[in-house]
Amino acid sequence: LEETVRQTGQLLLAPRKPREEIARRALDDAGSRDAMAVPFAVGDAVGVLIVADRASEVSTFDEEDGRLFETLANHTAVALQGGQLLERLREEVAAKEHQSLHDHLTGLANRTLFASRVDDTLAACGSASTVVMLMDLDQFKEINDTLGHHTGDTVLRHIATRLVATVGARGTV
Repeated sequence: LEETVRQTGQLLLAPRKPREEIARRALDDAGSRDAMAVPFAVGDAVGVLIVADRASEVSTFDEEDGRLFETLANHTAVALQGGQLLERLREEVAAKEHQSLHDHLTGLANRTLFASRVDDTLAACGSASTVVMLMDLDQFKEINDTLGHHTGDTVLRHIATRLVATVGARGTV
């Protein structure tokens, strides 16, 4: 059923004892008495909704059921697209928040995040259990002037990696 619907791109209505050959083959392959299948698109992906073996012993799927099922498929596609858009928006918000709180070169906390973390730590633990360390790189200007800013950036990234590995989850670098 699924492959047939993907190929045709249309609703496949396969009532009990269908007249069309394509519907008979689809039912035989699925091992069902009757079925409906409809495609729906979400972006570039195409999915297929399938309902098979209607519970009623008296009636089978008909054109009205097919129209209703197509409507359900359209609503499903809209809901899935909305979910994808919401997820993409969440990812963008998280990325922007990270960018606003971290240095773009080293990935370390910037002044805003540092101040926030210090304030939070002081509020939670008090000054008796809080340590702030300041570090200066002697002769760093000479590295930039002599070897170029690219080399200076590489040195900063390397130092940042080492500091984060040393501090770990115990603090903010």
